[in-house]
Amino acid sequence: MLEPLEATRVIARPAALDAVRVSPGTLLMRLAPDDALVIGGDVQVDDPFAIVVPDSGWVAWRFGEDQLREALVRLCAFEIHAGLNQGMVAGLPAKIWIDGDRSLVIVAAAYSAEFEERFR
Repeated sequence: MLEPLEATRVIARPAALDAVRVSPGTLLMRLAPDDALVIGGDVQVDDPFAIVVPDSGWVAWRFGEDQLREALVRLCAFEIHAGLNQGMVAGLPAKIWIDGDRSLVIVAAAYSAEFEERFR
């Protein structure tokens, strides 16, 4: 079942993102050199011009890594690897985080119903 994500978007200089500090258990996904999505905790960035805002537009499906890889075999046209993967899953744009028991499939909340239907 998809669940809403409590996320924070951080847009900052690449060097500032390299030095970001997050609380324990927090997931930091680097989406681009100057853009990160932080899930599940606090973030501190040393950049006076950084944009740090709540980003509630995401939902996730949590899996163990083996279960996720098995589910994605039929839905994902690209090879997935540990860490962040981005691409089309079941015909919808998604982010896949592979990290053992903390593995996730993340989609925009606007696609949640369609994604659940296609993911079954």
